Amino acid sequence: MKPNKGCISSAFGVDLINGGGVWVPKLLLRNYTKLGITNTEMILLIHLLGNISTGSTHLKTGEIADCMGVTPDKVSSLLISLEEKGVLLKDSNASFMYDNIPLQSLRFDRLFDRLLEIWGCEKAKVYEKDQLSEEPFKKMGGASRVVGNLYRCFEKEFGRPLSPIESTQIMEWYYGDKYSCELIIEALKRAVLRGVLNFKYIDSILRGWSKNNIKTVKAVLAYEEAFANSKNVKGKIPSDVEAADLDKKYDDVYLT
Repeated sequence: MKPNKGCISSAFGVDLINGGGVWVPKLLLRNYTKLGITNTEMILLIHLLGNISTGSTHLKTGEIADCMGVTPDKVSSLLISLEEKGVLLKDSNASFMYDNIPLQSLRFDRLFDRLLEIWGCEKAKVYEKDQLSEEPFKKMGGASRVVGNLYRCFEKEFGRPLSPIESTQIMEWYYGDKYSCELIIEALKRAVLRGVLNFKYIDSILRGWSKNNIKTVKAVLAYEEAFANSKNVKGKIPSDVEAADLDKKYDDVYLT
């Protein structure tokens, strides 16, 4: 008696689904060569992700070696290579030379950090392209020029190039939140004066002003004066010379 082809196909489909799958980020697939990961190392990474997704507690290098058609020693050398490239981290007491490696001793922190940078860079390029595609910006290039000046101003104060994530944050403030260049620079000035040079602090300043519907530097000063008077607190105000020097430092950022 011939087996029922339909039943065999159904059984195969059920087993295929029940066997599980491996989730691999597209961002990793598109960019693994940029991270210095070879094709063979990428196959090994997929096996590692597969072991994690199925809830395995240990990595069996012998089984992976059989699947990849290589020796266990080759798998160990590939794991060491991934560690040296900053893709994989392991606990100090773990060894890649054993067949049964606890998965909890392996971490992908560095890989995710590097993918985050790539993602931020891609988003920044898309954001900039979208904004430049708008007709007013095609004709004048004004908004793009403002953002470029903002980048340079932030890099000058931070004393280093901005990361892709930081660049994206500036564009989000300007294009997304619609903060004016003047207001962003004022928030940066406050951070510089307080010696707190980080984007979270600057973002909190801008959000605080936005919450109080403050959209200009003049409104900021008026709000602070009213707040100080209401609390009967005498703030420390820089001299006219100091204030003038500080403002002059940022003159080149504003549009003319």
